[in-house]
Amino acid sequence: MLAYLICIILLVVLYDIICNYKIDKRNIDVFLFVAAILMTFFYGSRHFSVGTDTIAYFRIFDEDTSVPFDSLWTYMWNQKSPLYVLTEWLFSKFIPSAQAWLYFISAFFFYGLSRFIKKNSKTPFLSYLIFFCIFGLFQMTGLRQSVAMVFLMEAFSYAVNRKIFKFITFIIIAYLFHKSALIFLPVYFLVEKKIRVVDFFVVFFAVFCIYHSRTESFEYIKSFTSYYYYEATQLEEPINYSIMIYASTFFSFIVSIMQNKLAKKEILRIDKDIIVGNRNKLSNNINTNMMYIACLFMPMVAINGSVRRIVMYFALPIIFILPETIDFLFKQKKAFFVKICLSLFLVFLLLRGVSNSNYSYCLFFM
Repeated sequence: MLAYLICIILLVVLYDIICNYKIDKRNIDVFLFVAAILMTFFYGSRHFSVGTDTIAYFRIFDEDTSVPFDSLWTYMWNQKSPLYVLTEWLFSKFIPSAQAWLYFISAFFFYGLSRFIKKNSKTPFLSYLIFFCIFGLFQMTGLRQSVAMVFLMEAFSYAVNRKIFKFITFIIIAYLFHKSALIFLPVYFLVEKKIRVVDFFVVFFAVFCIYHSRTESFEYIKSFTSYYYYEATQLEEPINYSIMIYASTFFSFIVSIMQNKLAKKEILRIDKDIIVGNRNKLSNNINTNMMYIACLFMPMVAINGSVRRIVMYFALPIIFILPETIDFLFKQKKAFFVKICLSLFLVFLLLRGVSNSNYSYCLFFM
């Protein structure tokens, strides 16, 4: 628990040192770069005994990197994640260390996360803190999905910009690292889907139905992800995680409805004849629609915790939905106070989750 708390304190101190004098593009870039280095060290330095997944990836590293070159092509295509195996094998030829591989994956992921936050968030520090508190504990598992997620972040940008060829290209690359990435394809069609009041109640009803048939639902999604080798297991309900996902979806829905109404009134005129709406309307729609999908997968997290990684694919916009919601609903001084309260609440939930989990953090040299 102490390591997580120190990491949060360092994140706060770094932001204060870098951005205290002036919050501009250059200082934000520096903060995101340094934050990525901090997180890379934190996750890359973990001992191989931290969680069963880390132990498994150390073993997989030894197995995959011991394959001879003449058998590599056949071997990698017989695995669940062929591009992951190839990248791992090539990496081992330069640095034959599983611990170094953890550093490499961590650096790659947090570079992608910093890039994603830079493109989409108006409050980078809070976005980083929200990610660490909500997804941080689970982020240290699933190296293949961490890599796939970076490519899905890039695919998200191409979906918003309506570049379907590049979007599909990044989905395919992500798929070769983890088959579950294919589930991200519908995002392209969610960009222009308008937010309607009826949608919220439809999603609510769908979540209710899935909750009561979640074992069967999990068996279905296993057929088109790489979770086919997982057995359904009844786990404790992830109460804290569920509250954050459902609450964020609700607030995102409310704000999207309000902003869409404002967009009709606050019309901008370009020249005399061209009329355009609020530029934020499109991104608000896709964020809320993605949160809807995250909610649909939430009931299955209690059946098998690995589904939480699929939830992360669609719930990632939460890291800028929450700050933007606060800014929209409160005036500047009140918004600052609410953000502090939210940050303290998230830190409390993280530390509480760490104390109740088997992921007590250990550095590799301990």
